[in-house]
Amino acid sequence: MHFMTTKVCGFPFYDGLGNINTFIRGYGRWVPKSQRLLALDQALRATPARWWGTHKKNIGDWKQCRELMWVRFGRVEIELVDKYVGQNDRRNHIQLYMAAWEEIS
Repeated sequence: MHFMTTKVCGFPFYDGLGNINTFIRGYGRWVPKSQRLLALDQALRATPARWWGTHKKNIGDWKQCRELMWVRFGRVEIELVDKYVGQNDRRNHIQLYMAAWEEIS
């Protein structure tokens, strides 16, 4: 005998405004490994959806995708961008960015 049920679940979505780590943890719990890349089309919205649409052909697996999402949408980038307030030369900001990037890589 087979049973079919409808189950309401909190399928995670990410619009770029929340914490990327929270999204990735929730996404990993709800979506099986074999379907994670495919399901991103439904899970990402706004800027992350545009990013995914542009890059999904070049991303081979979930680990690579997760790392690239951390780089693109993680808090580290936001903090680095916030340091530039337009009052000094952009080259100084780029040097600060590169130094901070070396610290986390």
